[in-house]
Amino acid sequence: MNNPINLVPNESGISTTINSSELNFFFNLILCFHHCVDMLSLYLVLLPTVEDEKTSTTKYPML
Repeated sequence: MNNPINLVPNESGISTTINSSELNFFFNLILCFHHCVDMLSLYLVLLPTVEDEKTSTTKYPML
């Protein structure tokens, strides 16, 4: 009865270390993805203003 009880915390400890490394990896991945989305949204916001300046129509007024 004592052996399975002693094995459970060891297995959970190993799984938590694996989960923390995976969590760190996914956190870096989400951070990079969030940065790419920010750059893409910034590009998509600035692109219509540049095209509007070429055609001299102000759909998006400059703030």
